[in-house]
Parts: sequence; C-alpha cells; structure tokens
Amino acid sequence: MDDTSILFCDEAVYPRTLESIELTSLRLDEWFENGSVPLETRNDIHICVDELMSNFFYYSEASEIRVKYILYNDDICITLSDDGVPFDPMARESRVEKPEKGKRVQIGGLGITMVRQMTKKMTYQYEEGRNTLELYFAIA
Repeated sequence: MDDTSILFCDEAVYPRTLESIELTSLRLDEWFENGSVPLETRNDIHICVDELMSNFFYYSEASEIRVKYILYNDDICITLSDDGVPFDPMARESRVEKPEKGKRVQIGGLGITMVRQMTKKMTYQYEEGRNTLELYFAIA
C-alpha cells in the first residue's frame, strides 16, 4: 500500500483491562462511519479484533495496546501493537482440526486459525520490545 491511497487513518491506545475490549469495539464502529465499509467486512473485523484483544488481555502481560485503523481504497488494515511478551501467532500450526462432536480437544489455536481465515493478509513482527500484528481485510 502506498500512502496516497489512504482515505482515513486513526489510532487509539488502551490499557490492559477488560473494558478496553468493549471500548475497542465501539471505536471500530466510529471508524467504520468514515468509509463505506460493508457489513460483512465490519463483522469479520469485529470478530478478529475481539479475539485478539481477548488474547492480549489474558496472555500478553502488556501494560497497553495500540490499535490503528487505516482505510485504503480497497482494503482496511488494523494494526495491534503491545508491549507484552513476544508472541508470534504466525508461528502456530495453521490448521487446527475442527473438534468432533462429543470429543475433547486441546485448548488453544482455534481463535488464531479463525483470524487467519477471515483476513486477506496477516503479518507479525517483534521489534524494540513490541509485538506488532497487521491484519488486512478486503472491502467486500
């Protein structure tokens, strides 16, 4: 993406609290009003960001998370950056088997697998003490 195709960009910083998950969801709705984002894309973004914010709250040991929203002509990029322990969701096994009815499964991995399936592209890096995950969604 080149900067000339940016239609809207904003960022918010949240502390590691349960309330931040809901505040992020409300902020996404505000950002969606700054472009013609279809309902299906909005729903996918909400599901993915909610999953990742939950992981951030429960596992990251971070003090804050930055959520950046960029609306391009044909894509939306959501960047989540935190100061927690390094965690590369791209390093996990990409295929988690769907659990059979009545069978117990090992906990972990289903949410990240779902996020991978719902995004057009996903990148991760850990630099200068920060996890940064970029999620790209096609505007359907």
